Amino acid sequence: MGSEPTFAAQGQYAGTRVFDDELAARLALINSLTDSQRNQAIVSGVKPSNNNRGELFQDNAVVPYQGVKLNTLNEQQKEFAIELIQLYTGQMRSGYDEIKLTEILSHWD
Repeated sequence: MGSEPTFAAQGQYAGTRVFDDELAARLALINSLTDSQRNQAIVSGVKPSNNNRGELFQDNAVVPYQGVKLNTLNEQQKEFAIELIQLYTGQMRSGYDEIKLTEILSHWD
């Protein structure tokens, strides 16, 4: 899921905002990281082009693991990470959201 921009300034949907909760959760997590963790978590400080990794006709794309390992987070950081993950899995049908969350957390290490 994504949107760019996340705020409609004009037109039929003027005033509509999306992903405010996700933004707040991402910022809480990134701001809780140590400098070393943040250097690992931020893969690139620039966006030179489209960074999509799993779009149309890329169903079998092999995406390398990047970023900070979740099992290196302290308890507060883990809570922030789980909250963020749940914002996305919570968009799934009831029941499937818990299955997906369990699947994600099984790969925590």
